[in-house]
Amino acid sequence: MRRSVSKIAYIGACACVLSWSAQAATTAQSNLHVHMTVEESCTVGDADLDFGSVHDLSSERNAQATIAVNCANTGAYTIALDPGQGAGAAVTQRYMKLGGTDGAHQVSYGLFSDASRSAVWGDGTGSSQMMSGAGTSSFTVYGQVPAQSLPALGSYSDTVTISVAY
Repeated sequence: MRRSVSKIAYIGACACVLSWSAQAATTAQSNLHVHMTVEESCTVGDADLDFGSVHDLSSERNAQATIAVNCANTGAYTIALDPGQGAGAAVTQRYMKLGGTDGAHQVSYGLFSDASRSAVWGDGTGSSQMMSGAGTSSFTVYGQVPAQSLPALGSYSDTVTISVAY
């Protein structure tokens, strides 16, 4: 009889372990939601237009620079150049200031989208044009300082904002 009780205790213990194992296998589930949004984006690099050093302005001075635009997941875009920061500047007549800040001493200049310097590159106002493109492109901006009286000696500069609309 002793063996029977031991066997019954052993069978009972195994049943408890099996019952506990079955309970431990119960799980709860939920979902992991995975998302991503692909957006339009554009970058435009700074450009430097340098007319160099001059001793007189009795004839026009020409220079050019490259504007690099990189747009992803966009259609077409337009590139506008604002008038700059010179006093009284417009996209059709821009001004570099002495030391970048002295509005009393200025040198006039123009920005163009063509090598013949006949198409004013601006913001679409007046007779100015904007450039357009898609994807990654480089655009040449053609600058010209027209003949004019020699201003006060010093370094002249201006900052023109490049805007890419996409």
